[in-house]
Amino acid sequence: MLAWPQVAGPTLAQHASPLRVRSGRLELAVPAATWRAQLVFLQQDLVARLNAAAGCHVISSLVLVNRPL
Repeated sequence: MLAWPQVAGPTLAQHASPLRVRSGRLELAVPAATWRAQLVFLQQDLVARLNAAAGCHVISSLVLVNRPL
């Protein structure tokens, strides 16, 4: 996702990295529980901003994968 750094912002983009989009779900690598919790809290806003950046509805949800960046 090329728009991820702009949509997520610099701090969040450093702690979560997009892996792939599959069936409308954006999979993100997240190495720490604190950042996973933050992403759960921000999920709806991030999905809306990603879709706005894409110009259409392509992302329906986030899938958080416990993986080092």
